Amino acid sequence: MIDSPRGGDVLRTSTADVRWTASDGGSGLSGCTIVIDGGAPVSVENATSRTVTDLQNGPHSATLRCEDVAGHSATSHVDFSVDTNPFSLNGGFGSWLPFILILLVVSTILIIAFALARRRRKEEAPAPAPRSAPRHAPPPPPPEESDEALWAPIPKDGLPPPPP
Repeated sequence: MIDSPRGGDVLRTSTADVRWTASDGGSGLSGCTIVIDGGAPVSVENATSRTVTDLQNGPHSATLRCEDVAGHSATSHVDFSVDTNPFSLNGGFGSWLPFILILLVVSTILIIAFALARRRRKEEAPAPAPRSAPRHAPPPPPPEESDEALWAPIPKDGLPPPPP
């Protein structure tokens, strides 16, 4: 009975390791042959695996036929596929491909929306007032002399008072 690959498996490499178990409790096994994709039968004696290389993308099949010493035979068949394209749903990215594509599209839309909103804000914002040098208040005018100082009494000696 072929254990691997299982029916319907999708291999992501061009190499398949076909494994099986075969036994006969009566007369014993005489030998097994394996056929890949309907080609010529290849004797595998009493081995339990065979590596098949250079498989092209697409569907494939493996058929194992074992005989016992008494002449009885049993056959096991499996269909599988090879898909080495990393961008197919079954390829290297597997079922992650749709998720990755959706994530890229959503990210792109968000980036574009952010850029447009930022541009709109810049266009709608009022132009800032030009900055000018800070203005300083002019110094206060000198204090005016009061009329009383002008009309001060003249001292008896007739001289004006000394300046302050």
